[in-house]
Amino acid sequence: MNRLFQLEAARALAAQLFLAVEPTFCGGFVQKVREPEFEAVRPFDSQPLPPNMPSRAVLPIWLGEASDKLKLPEAKILLGALGEAFSPTKQQRFESHTPLIGRPREARFEPHKPLSFPSDIWSLGCSLWNIIGQSSLFDGMFATEDSITGGQVDALGMLPPEW
Repeated sequence: MNRLFQLEAARALAAQLFLAVEPTFCGGFVQKVREPEFEAVRPFDSQPLPPNMPSRAVLPIWLGEASDKLKLPEAKILLGALGEAFSPTKQQRFESHTPLIGRPREARFEPHKPLSFPSDIWSLGCSLWNIIGQSSLFDGMFATEDSITGGQVDALGMLPPEW
């Protein structure tokens, strides 16, 4: 089964995402993603979870239509929940609440430096990859900071020496 968006629909969604976030960038704001929705993990046999098993899972969102059936006129995106947006020229924030799979590398390796527009662009790029490819650029299953960093190195090459 093909789960990818039709090319025209994927392009339209990507363009809409750029247009949706552009006013926040031009207005001097950086966005932070809200906390995802979780559900408790319960084994089928009602036994306690193994120690390496997460106790909760992130719920996916359902857009109401199979992605490969979405036609260009129906391809619409809605940007909401800007409650974490802030202006880095007026306020400094040092912690990213973006899920690990889209969190900028500098949030881990430069925690003493405030978040900035390039950090937001990184997260935007990861969001675009999710839209176009219908999956994360980095494997988020049982993700840790180390496993995400390993995926980033695999995709982009070695980290800067200072990291």
